[in-house]
Amino acid sequence: MKEAMQEKVAFHATFEELDAAITEEHHIAWKAEVERWEDNPNDTSVSNLFEAKSVAIMQAGACLKLAQLEAKELERGADVSLHPEVSPSIFIGLGLDLEEEQQRVARFMKGLGNHIMDTQKGNLLHQRNGLNRKIESWQMMQVLYMPVVHGMLSTSISPYFNSGIENAEDLRLLLPSAIRNHPCHDHLQLYEWELHLAQAHDALEELRQCLWICSSLLTYKKDWVRGQGANTRAQNALECVTGRQAACTARYHASWEALNTLA
Repeated sequence: MKEAMQEKVAFHATFEELDAAITEEHHIAWKAEVERWEDNPNDTSVSNLFEAKSVAIMQAGACLKLAQLEAKELERGADVSLHPEVSPSIFIGLGLDLEEEQQRVARFMKGLGNHIMDTQKGNLLHQRNGLNRKIESWQMMQVLYMPVVHGMLSTSISPYFNSGIENAEDLRLLLPSAIRNHPCHDHLQLYEWELHLAQAHDALEELRQCLWICSSLLTYKKDWVRGQGANTRAQNALECVTGRQAACTARYHASWEALNTLA
């Protein structure tokens, strides 16, 4: 009870500070909207003021948009698919998924440190083997949609030659943004642009959430965490969020570089 009273005083002081910074006009309007929402809890037409209003461009939405575009092309009889089960947009989407998986494996490898146990080595090898099989399967479709890449990968004097690269996370996938000086279908470039744009927005949204969580954890750790065990758990939670934040940053940078090349 004593702690609850202290929290009540702290929250009340914070509220008063916030309330004092709001103009009377905004205060009245906000109070009216909140009371209207509280009086109509089951009315979906009354918006919840405590929910975020920003709507980010999501990668799933971009995939749906491209699928609808391909459906319209099929209705017009303009089918550009060269694979019976994988359309051009799915092909590019799978390529972006493989890039993300390569980044995840690379981060896992980097986080192992210098002293790797056999269990960790086995886990890393399983991830690399699975990724290698996925890339080989994807490259079979790449021969259909991007035949120029086959010649680039098979020529030993080419800078894109993958011979000698042992790790799956280091293999070059050669999406349209990576071969701008070589012929490539406009549809593929458009699809990669749309998917990378959505991927960048997804990364920024997740990064924003990580920053909010990190800020809350730091405040909680500073005000409430005492003792070695509790501090260790709080620090581990912070490190998890920091790892997600670094992954989001890397994904956004990769998307930005691709968009900058395609622009």
